[in-house]
Amino acid sequence: MKKSKRFLALSLAVAMLPTYSFAKQFSDVATTGTYKWAYSAIDELSNKNIIAGFNDGTYKPENLVSLPQTLSLLKGIINPSSDEVTKATNTYGKDLINLGMDTWAIDAAAICLQNNVITMGQLQSAKKYDQIGPGSKSFPAREDIAVFYAKALGLGKNSDTSNLKHKDISDLPIEKKEYLSSLVKAGIFAATGSNGNFNGRNAIRRAEIAIITKAAYDYKSKVQVATAKGNVILASSTNNLNRFIIKDG
Repeated sequence: MKKSKRFLALSLAVAMLPTYSFAKQFSDVATTGTYKWAYSAIDELSNKNIIAGFNDGTYKPENLVSLPQTLSLLKGIINPSSDEVTKATNTYGKDLINLGMDTWAIDAAAICLQNNVITMGQLQSAKKYDQIGPGSKSFPAREDIAVFYAKALGLGKNSDTSNLKHKDISDLPIEKKEYLSSLVKAGIFAATGSNGNFNGRNAIRRAEIAIITKAAYDYKSKVQVATAKGNVILASSTNNLNRFIIKDG
């Protein structure tokens, strides 16, 4: 199991940045300087082979993050089994190939489709706006990335958005506000954002995605989720323990 998890982590890192090498220390990210605020997250995720740097020993924290790279990170957060990956690619692989999805991101895109993180309609729109395929020059907006992260973590919409303190929060559609509110409540996103703004229509930088991804892994490590299918025949709560009895067959 440990070897399997390490293999999946390595596969994710390669998928996210297919032509780059792993590196723990990056020449452009340090405990002091411009990106000291992101150093800890970048260092930890790099050590765990969740993200990777470039062959020249840099991380390039200012570079923007593409949609395929985002989907690869989300696949790692979802952490699907090999059977789930096979099922997803069997279901969506052909459509993704026809769409022109980057080959290294097909598994990740399929898993995100299977888990309702993103829709085929959204991917088709992303293709239209040059966010998919080799040489793509456009990047997803941070407001959309926020929704993707919320869905990958199983976070629903929070109708009480009073925890959002961003000066430009009125620019967000209500549905995206509600997902962002859930992310802030879970500690994935900050309540005030950069310089007090969320900047929802801007792309997201590699330094920022490291912070968010680390927070997502931290959150998921505290949450245990079990799934079962059947008819609920009893639901009760005693001694602060919620109990469900499900009849299957």
